[in-house]
Amino acid sequence: MNLDEIISDFDFDSVVRHESREYLNEGYKIVSYSDKDDDKKFITNGLKRFSNKDDKIVFLIEAINHQNELLDYVSTRIDYKVIDNYDNDNFSINNYEEFQRNQELLKEKKNHEARIFYAVRELEKLGLNDLNKNAFSQPQVSDLTRKINALLIKIDELSVGQEVIFNFIDELKGDLKDLNKDYPLGKKRWYQRFSGIVASYLGNKSADALYDLIKPDIIKILQDVSIDKLLH
Repeated sequence: MNLDEIISDFDFDSVVRHESREYLNEGYKIVSYSDKDDDKKFITNGLKRFSNKDDKIVFLIEAINHQNELLDYVSTRIDYKVIDNYDNDNFSINNYEEFQRNQELLKEKKNHEARIFYAVRELEKLGLNDLNKNAFSQPQVSDLTRKINALLIKIDELSVGQEVIFNFIDELKGDLKDLNKDYPLGKKRWYQRFSGIVASYLGNKSADALYDLIKPDIIKILQDVSIDKLLH
């Protein structure tokens, strides 16, 4: 048995994602106390754990997604009124403690933003250029995530009792779920990946049968998108 046969079913991306999350979760514990140099080192040190370019890209995507999750959480906890209205002349312990708590949250927010910035710059060094120009807005991410999840639910419903006919379902679902983690790659590469997933299953009789049933959902995902512009 040669090496290709040994590793053909091995999911390297899952291993890299797991290793990345362990590193990122550990780093979260010190984010409130980091400065800009620490934030940059946090990303670059994480990259050093991987030697393969594709693994580095997976790590950086995980880092951006992880920091965005934390950024959203921290942002909802900041009370800007407390910061803006704090008055040193009317000092009280309670007001001061609340002011300090919000100041720390604001610093943590900036740390997460800095880490996202450095991760995007590292992706650009790896050849993924124009990420800012091609970036999804948060409403677009939410909309696509909802549509992908709806598609996954429909596939589950259609495949009940069809395990033999639709024996590729688990692989297809895994590919689609991964798309929900790949928004940091930008619109062009995301839609290239989505189209590639769809195309890779066409030509298989069972896959074609399923495709006919989920085609309306695929069209919903591709609507309002200039595919020719994005894919070339």
